[in-house]
Amino acid sequence: SRWRAITHRDLNAHWSFIYGVTSTKIYCRPTCSARVARRANVKFFDDIPAARREGFRPCVRCKPDEQNFLGEREEVVIRTLALLQSHDGRDLMRNEGLSGLAKAVGVTTSYLCRAFKKTVGKSVGAYLTGFE
Repeated sequence: SRWRAITHRDLNAHWSFIYGVTSTKIYCRPTCSARVARRANVKFFDDIPAARREGFRPCVRCKPDEQNFLGEREEVVIRTLALLQSHDGRDLMRNEGLSGLAKAVGVTTSYLCRAFKKTVGKSVGAYLTGFE
C-alpha cells in the first residue's frame, strides 16, 4: 500500500506517487527523509500537478520537482540495497558484517550506517531483521 511505502521509505516507490501533508501543505516523495506525518494528515496524489492544484508546495528536503534528484547518500543506499538483495551481498553481510558491506559499497562503516538510517529510517540491522 502507499502508506506502507511511506513508512518504510520504499525506494521502489520513489517515482510511483506523491503524498501531501495537509497540516503543512507540503508534498513529498515516498522516500523523503523527513519525519513521517500522522496518517490522518496524509493525502495521496498520482502526480505533482495534482498536488499543486490542491495548493501544496514541494518539500525542500526531498525536492520532488527535481526529476533526477538523488544525493550521494541516496545513491549509497541504493547500491547497498541492491547488494543486500543479491545472494553475494547477503553472504558478505553474514561473513564480514557491516564493515565488509561498507567496503563493497565504497564507503566507511560509519558513513554507511548514518546514510542508511537517514534515508531508510532504520539501521541496516533493523532493515534486515524486517525481511528475515
